Amino acid sequence: METPPGFIFLAQIIPRLLLLPAAVFLVNKVFFGDAIPRLVQIAICFVAFPVIVYFNGLVIRHYQQRQAKLRGAVLAPTVPNRWPGGIDRIVELLDNFLHGYIGSFSFC
Repeated sequence: METPPGFIFLAQIIPRLLLLPAAVFLVNKVFFGDAIPRLVQIAICFVAFPVIVYFNGLVIRHYQQRQAKLRGAVLAPTVPNRWPGGIDRIVELLDNFLHGYIGSFSFC
């Protein structure tokens, strides 16, 4: 009987998810002698994931721009966002859904 794909996926993703919290707790224990409060450690773990995803997106965007420039290409235009991850656009869509027209969405 084969291993279900869900177990394989979990075996691949769980180490990545646990690496950062383990590193935070280990650094606190080794370098700071357990001086950082547990609540601050947990907050660091929760804040670190979105920060890593954001900077990963910046690195990928920079890599794509560099590759396009090397090949003489131009990247497709994107919608400008004020907040990371386009959260401002999601808030605007939600506001239009609740108080206005769903399709009235400004891109500028």
